[in-house]
Amino acid sequence: DFINSINKYPCGVIYKLTYIYVSAMKSWYTVYTKPRQEAIAKENLQRQGFSVYLPRIQIARRKKHRWQDVIEPLFPRYLFIQADPEIKRLASVSSTRGANDLVRFGNQLVSVPEELIAGMKDMEDQESGIYIPESPLFETGDRVTILEGPFAQMEGIYHCDKGEQRAIILLECLGHLSTLTVSRHSLARAS
Repeated sequence: DFINSINKYPCGVIYKLTYIYVSAMKSWYTVYTKPRQEAIAKENLQRQGFSVYLPRIQIARRKKHRWQDVIEPLFPRYLFIQADPEIKRLASVSSTRGANDLVRFGNQLVSVPEELIAGMKDMEDQESGIYIPESPLFETGDRVTILEGPFAQMEGIYHCDKGEQRAIILLECLGHLSTLTVSRHSLARAS
């Protein structure tokens, strides 16, 4: 028995052993949220004393014929909480505003490995906390379609990025390849 074995050690060692024992029981769990209420659920779970992790990503979305960079959850309708179910009751999660329930297989709670959470946090920008994808949107040689402007609906070959917002593509025009600089947001993969 863990408690009976503590009596053998000096007071400082007991504190360290107790801390290791308690922290070893904490695990990460996945919370299924209501649609588009991840931030509300995060805020309310933090108020209840849970450690909460909501991975986010910045992506380009087309709104009213314009491209805008928006920050969205990396996993829509999901976030992660760290808790010890032996110490803190998890039943309150299902009645938390913005949250539906914890993810389970049958009646069994599913824990998320600490390494997975640490790996996701390592791929975030340190200042903004936003996930940064490892691969670019297009690679050299990809066939792309121009979505807007005078060359709309024409297909070309992606050549390279030109700064953060623009790209150089190769278009076949009058029998030879010409370079064209366009907004990266006006490109899509050719079907």
